[in-house]
Amino acid sequence: MTAFTQSRSMWIASLTRSNASLKGNRYGTWARRLMVQQAVEALRARFFPPPAMPTGPTLGLRGGLGKTLLISYLLLAIVPLSLLSLLTYHQIQRDTGKILTSSLETTAALKEEALANQLAAYEHDLALIAITLPAQRGDLRTILDVQLTAIQNAESDLVALACVDPDSGQIVAQTQSASTDPEMIRSLIEGESRWLIISDREGGALVALAYPWAGWRLVGFWDARSIQQVVVRADDPTKGIASQMVTQDGLVVSAAGIEPLSPEQATASEGISLALQGRNGSGAYDDLDGTPVFGAYRWNPDFHFALLVEQSQSEAMAAGDTLTAVVVGATLAVALITAAIAAVVTRRVTVPIVQLTETAAWMARGDLNQQVEVDRKDEIGILARAFNRMAAELRILYGELEAKVAERTRQLEEANAHTRYHVMQLAISAEVARIASSIRDLDEMLSTVVDLLSQAFELSRVSVYLLSDDDQWVILQVSSAEQVAARIPVGGEDLIGAVAQDGVRRVVQDESVRRMVVPLRVGGRVLGVLDLHSDRLEDFGENDQLVYQSLADQVSIAIENARAYALEHETVMRLRELDRIQSAFLTNMSHALRTPLNSIIGFSRFLLKELDGPLNARQRVDLENIYQSGRQLLGLINDMLDLSQLELGTAPFTLDEVDLAEIIEGVMATARALARGKAVRLYDHVPEGLPPLYTDAQRLRQVILALLSNAVKFTEEGSIHLHVIQDGDQVTISVSDTGRGLSRSEMDRIFADERGEQVGFGLAISKRVVERLGGQIWVESEIGRGSTFTLSLPLRSIPQGETKET
Repeated sequence: MTAFTQSRSMWIASLTRSNASLKGNRYGTWARRLMVQQAVEALRARFFPPPAMPTGPTLGLRGGLGKTLLISYLLLAIVPLSLLSLLTYHQIQRDTGKILTSSLETTAALKEEALANQLAAYEHDLALIAITLPAQRGDLRTILDVQLTAIQNAESDLVALACVDPDSGQIVAQTQSASTDPEMIRSLIEGESRWLIISDREGGALVALAYPWAGWRLVGFWDARSIQQVVVRADDPTKGIASQMVTQDGLVVSAAGIEPLSPEQATASEGISLALQGRNGSGAYDDLDGTPVFGAYRWNPDFHFALLVEQSQSEAMAAGDTLTAVVVGATLAVALITAAIAAVVTRRVTVPIVQLTETAAWMARGDLNQQVEVDRKDEIGILARAFNRMAAELRILYGELEAKVAERTRQLEEANAHTRYHVMQLAISAEVARIASSIRDLDEMLSTVVDLLSQAFELSRVSVYLLSDDDQWVILQVSSAEQVAARIPVGGEDLIGAVAQDGVRRVVQDESVRRMVVPLRVGGRVLGVLDLHSDRLEDFGENDQLVYQSLADQVSIAIENARAYALEHETVMRLRELDRIQSAFLTNMSHALRTPLNSIIGFSRFLLKELDGPLNARQRVDLENIYQSGRQLLGLINDMLDLSQLELGTAPFTLDEVDLAEIIEGVMATARALARGKAVRLYDHVPEGLPPLYTDAQRLRQVILALLSNAVKFTEEGSIHLHVIQDGDQVTISVSDTGRGLSRSEMDRIFADERGEQVGFGLAISKRVVERLGGQIWVESEIGRGSTFTLSLPLRSIPQGETKET
């Protein structure tokens, strides 16, 4: 019954999947009928297989089954089992030896690796201690005690530390827990051994390793029992499995302890002898006690030790011998006993089986009214009664199958319709979110959302109301219907006003319309409401309310984004207008000031040339002051205009291949002319082979000249040096002077866009030019020792703003 029920459940699940694929097909009814017919035929073929012979069972089957069973059993069971028994012993012995040696080799390799890792970890700990030791030797004992305590707190097996002078072989300092004879670790200090096992003052054993430090040797001592634990780990004395490690200085570490190895013992054990020769392998040999064992041996070339894992041959083969004897004896006994009983039982077994076979063959032909006569209470009788019950259930199932399939089909159709509806809701929700995030105009976005909701959900009315600025009214923004209230008071009797006040969605229903009002809110703040009407009274259930609330939340976020975008757009437009007004003002002002200044400068220069007559000394001084002041004021106006263009990003830049050495040569000539009459000398340090710069030559010349002019202005005597250094794809230019220097407050505002004391706007312009060319500029100074201005530019400048490439 259980197997039948499981098969029935599997068939119904298959029917469900097949029906889902047919849903929506105009021929669904015909397909379902065909599917039911195919399912019935499959069920009939499953429980009523076709007869083995085309003409049904014959009387010849009655006598042939018993003979066939008896003869086949004797030939296929007793004879092969007898031959198998002869081969079992030898095969088990051979396989046992291979498995044991393979297992021992694996164990030896793992233990060797674990021991090597343990010793390497000790060396690593010692190296860390050596690194952390101070360079000054000082009170070494106290330092070593502190280091020992720190590493012991980290759960290390380290028990003592010592510093040894390799030249004298004497212990310079050691921790309180250390008491070691230098002779015991001489080979370690002299580098002959990488590690040693020595005895401590209490009769125990220690593992010693050394590490160079400050011309001495830092020696660490660990408890040797940790090494012993790794060696004997996973050993099983009850099965004769034992492991041992042999060091290069002739010590054997095993479960019995740490003992010296005599030369006679080393040659007596083939495994130890081969391992000490640096060989790896496995096989059968005698151990140190002369006991035959299976063993695996390995030699570690890094730390010079041998690792052996051995198992007594008698213990290893005992299980195989016992197993062989049990298998062979049991097999032969069962075969003989079964052969003797088979002849008696065959007749009793085959007769009811033949009867069951004949009945099953008739049922397979379609006659489900067959019954097997039951007159036994053993397993055959139980089988016959189960067969009769199965036939009865098949008759009932065959009669009820059509109705059950129709009921399941109806349920699946309802489930599929419900699932499709919710999938549609999720798809529409995703579409609303996409549209709301892609449309920045508030009115356009709301209109699109209303159209989508009304068409996709087939709603009779969709309206969106938003709160007024004073939060006293909700104002209609867009609706899919006409004659809708344009303004509703917040908190009024209308459902929209109530939801706008408390932010809680509500669902109401009259005789023909179902209505839901959903709040539009962001972060607990109500922005408005979404008013939905449907002619279907089953709409706006619990699941629908969650979907519409999610849609409302997405629309709320979109409303906030649209408002923020509109505000940002308005702000940007205002800032652009202000920038345009400022630029126009500066341009007009500069032109308005330049015209009279150029006249003043021109006429003063004309008078200085004495074309209208000679000048006396006082007149010449006054005219020169007028001329120089006019030139200075004109320069300030030009600087202000240039600085304004740089701030607004409208200053033009022309990029081209530039020879930096040529620019510096011309600028240095101008700077030397400026320094004429002062006790100041100028030097340039430009390396040969500088690659060309891809930058604005005029702007770069302007910056370098401003730095040199500033250095000349504030240096009364001394020297000015210009250095050029190339570092990868960067070029650094620095101007150093021996002037009065700058204070910290002066350095903080030296590049500000305000006119400093006798500085002007040159450095502020220089800073913005360098930054526009993709570089940096900074100053280093000290009162009384001069200043150094440094700028760094890439070999290829990529300025922002208006740029012209040539």
